Amino acid sequence: MARTVNKAGQPAHRTKRGARRKQRRRGSYALVYICIAVLIVASGIALSLTVFFQIETVAAEVFPAGDGDTKYSSEEIVEASGIIPNENIFLLDTGAVRDKLFGSFTYIETVRVRRRLPGEVQIDVTLYAPAAALAAGDEYLLITRGGKVLERGMVFIPEGVPLVRGVYAGDVKPGERLKMNHEEESRAQRRVKQLEEILSGPDDKHTGAERVQLLEEQQGLERDIQRSKSVSEAVIMLDYLFDAMDETGFTEITNVDVTDPFNMKIIFENRLLLYLGTESDLPAKLTFLKEVIENRIEPDAEGLINATNIDKRSVVLSYMPIEEAIEGRQIGRSRRFSDSRVLDEPEDGEDVPFLNPE
Repeated sequence: MARTVNKAGQPAHRTKRGARRKQRRRGSYALVYICIAVLIVASGIALSLTVFFQIETVAAEVFPAGDGDTKYSSEEIVEASGIIPNENIFLLDTGAVRDKLFGSFTYIETVRVRRRLPGEVQIDVTLYAPAAALAAGDEYLLITRGGKVLERGMVFIPEGVPLVRGVYAGDVKPGERLKMNHEEESRAQRRVKQLEEILSGPDDKHTGAERVQLLEEQQGLERDIQRSKSVSEAVIMLDYLFDAMDETGFTEITNVDVTDPFNMKIIFENRLLLYLGTESDLPAKLTFLKEVIENRIEPDAEGLINATNIDKRSVVLSYMPIEEAIEGRQIGRSRRFSDSRVLDEPEDGEDVPFLNPE
């Protein structure tokens, strides 16, 4: 019987078995190498999470808005962050750190948490600047643009912050917004609808006292919803005004009155009451008023300037003590200033009519 042999004189079937054994050995070695690599990687991860990259230092920097006070110290920020020394830097939950800081300090506007390998965490905090103050009884509260309450119980108003009338403060707490958020308003509206259905149902389901209580709840919620909407409109008007002031460089505003949405009033340097009308064309109104105040009237002039109709490109100044202008007790000697710098002087005894303040 013939037998197949290879070049070395070995039977062919033995050669094939040897090749298979070599392949199995190579496969076994590859598996060993993979296991070793996995162990090395796992050991590296374990060491990095336990021995290496531990948090050694936490630093914080507070950036005030403009030239304002830093308000909080770096030590306060670090302590409130809740970051634990020797914790692994990669396991640090930066979102949780931000949430803690926002919940602890009402003046914080932005928070940035950065990892600096091998073991440092840097926290950068920027603060809100108070945009306005509201009177609430015998105290004041400070708000931001957009109506977030920064602080309550103030006995004085910080320099450069105008006092605002016409915005309802209520019992809103620091850190909250003056107006309802969307979820709160939706919940209140659903409850009002539910109460309407209850009260329109059979009278025998509730006693007279219960129905009175339900009706009072409904009316209270409706007042809250309406008040929130009016506060929202007032806050929007304020934001328009502050944006226009930034755009035109019109500063030194001491008081703002947004009680009447069709006639916003502001007081400049505690000596000039300015009627602005609605929020439309505010940058144009303030630009024109700034030019008149800086260049065409006496530096210490007191009175009332009507700029409600800027389309005519003219304003009227009525000279009087600022207290009388606010109270609207009388109208003094008047001048009209036009955009063409033509000064119109009324005849003796003639008064230019104004919109009397309420």
